[in-house]
Amino acid sequence: MKKAQVVLFSLMAAAALNFSCAPKQVPLFEAPITEQAVLDKIVQRINQEGVNAVVGADGIITVQDEKTARRMRAILVREDHIPQLLDPWQIFNRDRWTWIRTDLR
Repeated sequence: MKKAQVVLFSLMAAAALNFSCAPKQVPLFEAPITEQAVLDKIVQRINQEGVNAVVGADGIITVQDEKTARRMRAILVREDHIPQLLDPWQIFNRDRWTWIRTDLR
C-alpha cells in the first residue's frame, strides 16, 4: 500500500473508533421544554440526583443512558415535575414497546 492510503485508512479507522466510543445521550422527553422556569426546575431536580443532564438549544434534555432516563422520568412523574405542556402519555411512548402494537394488530 502506498503511504497516502495507509494514512487515509488510519484516519478513517480512528474516526470510526471515535464515533463508536462517543457516549450516546438519551432524551429525557421526546418533546422540547420551552418554558425556561420549568426547564430550570427540571434540571435542578436532575442535578440533585447527581445526574449530568445536557440541555440542547432546542430545549431537549438529554442524559447519559436509557436507564438513567427511565429513573429520572419516574422521579419527575412522582414529584409532579412533568411540564403541563407535555402529553402525560408521552413518557410511555418508547420504541422498545413498538412490537406490541404491531403484533396485536
